[in-house]
Amino acid sequence: MVSNDALCKLACDRKIPGFIRTEPFDPKTWAIPGDTSVDKSLDVEVISPKRKVYNMGGRKIKSKRVADIAEALIGAYVSTSGELAALSFMVWLGLDMYYAKTPIERHFPINAEKFVNVRYIESLIKYKFRDPSLLVEAFTHGSFMQSEIPRCYQRLEFIGDAIIDYIVTVHLYNKYPGLTPGLLTDMRSCSVNNDCYALCSVKFGLQKQILYFSTDLQKHITNTVESVEKLCISTTFGWSSDISFPKVLGDIIESLAGAILIDSCFNEDKVTESILPLLEPIVTPE
Repeated sequence: MVSNDALCKLACDRKIPGFIRTEPFDPKTWAIPGDTSVDKSLDVEVISPKRKVYNMGGRKIKSKRVADIAEALIGAYVSTSGELAALSFMVWLGLDMYYAKTPIERHFPINAEKFVNVRYIESLIKYKFRDPSLLVEAFTHGSFMQSEIPRCYQRLEFIGDAIIDYIVTVHLYNKYPGLTPGLLTDMRSCSVNNDCYALCSVKFGLQKQILYFSTDLQKHITNTVESVEKLCISTTFGWSSDISFPKVLGDIIESLAGAILIDSCFNEDKVTESILPLLEPIVTPE
């Protein structure tokens, strides 16, 4: 849906390549449209009954560059006019987007306090859930089979992965306006990864909230917690340790972010306020 090939095709359908500058403007080689003093004839492309484009031939632009321009235009809309403007542009571009912020209907009657410490988690993230059953789902591992809990955290993890990536990207982009795209990408990769999330889970004792039925997983989590306690986790990033973290420890941070997003009717600010402080310290250029 958003691959380079797909974005390139959509951009070409909207005639965006015609506006891309691949070379700096040079007055010496510029020809006035319709000028008969040059040896080459000009091609005419009719855009509409009232508009025509004159050019002296074609040019080759790589598909990735066209896709990059489409992404840059989306980024320009987000940074200057907000998410709704960017989504409107994406719809105009041809992406099938649905962006109405409507509550999701859930039929999940359950006593959340029976399974997780709702009060502790809400005090930790400074957010009160309208539907606490989302917290139960966010901490339910696939090995935990009970009729009261119809599904595990994987769907929340999916959307949480995307929203954390987005809020950290926005945070770094706004905080370091002078950094190159490459350095911003490296900093994001150091901050948005399973090891950092796992350290965060252990730091705040969230591993105690996970619902699972697996002796192997229990041993792995116990050994991990013992290893982490030997580290100075307040100053250690996930990528700087040699610990092998169970994937579930990182997954629950993503599923928690997804639960907040769903419960708040897709309010990214609520996720930022709740999750970003947990991920501190965020890596810096220094």
